[in-house]
Amino acid sequence: MDLDADVERLVIQEMASYFPDGRVTKFSEVEIQRISQLLSQPTSRWRSLWSSAPRLYSVLRLIKLESAMDGMMKDGITTDFWFPFNPRSLSGVLGPKDRDRFLNVQHMIETEGLYLEKDSKTGRKGEHQNFANDNVVPLTNRRFLGKGGFGEVHEVQSKTSLRIYARKQTLKSKGFIKTKQALAVFMRERDLMTKINHHHCIEFVSVSSILTKIMF
Repeated sequence: MDLDADVERLVIQEMASYFPDGRVTKFSEVEIQRISQLLSQPTSRWRSLWSSAPRLYSVLRLIKLESAMDGMMKDGITTDFWFPFNPRSLSGVLGPKDRDRFLNVQHMIETEGLYLEKDSKTGRKGEHQNFANDNVVPLTNRRFLGKGGFGEVHEVQSKTSLRIYARKQTLKSKGFIKTKQALAVFMRERDLMTKINHHHCIEFVSVSSILTKIMF
């Protein structure tokens, strides 16, 4: 559905506020998610399909190359899970000069959420990621799956890759002893799952926490 002209103007203005000329500060996870929300509203400047790759859009806009967005998505780069890129993964997608410009600024969109599903910059799988609150974690709750002694499990969808996962979470209770016991059980399960590699077993992806919860 097309936006009302006044609404479209406000949406475009808000989007522009994230891309001032000469921006040098890195994007936050909150900004990336808001850019995705704005992209989901089709305007004369972009298509709602682009909302699945807000980091890709952001990098291309920073180098004034938004026109390449459709071409890159047609080449299969439909989510931000492809980040970080390297010269080889961009070969054939962008020309040499544009490729260099892209690689030089992509660090600006590397938020904590980007590494929730893959090896961190240190190369360690499942490295702990901390988020300010649940709204910032790049996962969308889909449905409740079950509950156990130290936590509950939900089906979630990644906002970065669009993949579906099962997420187990436990509350950090006010009682230190209880928290310590629950955390120990939680971490033992996490450590065990990182060592399992079998097609009949679920794959461990990551562990993260906010002020009140720890999740994997």
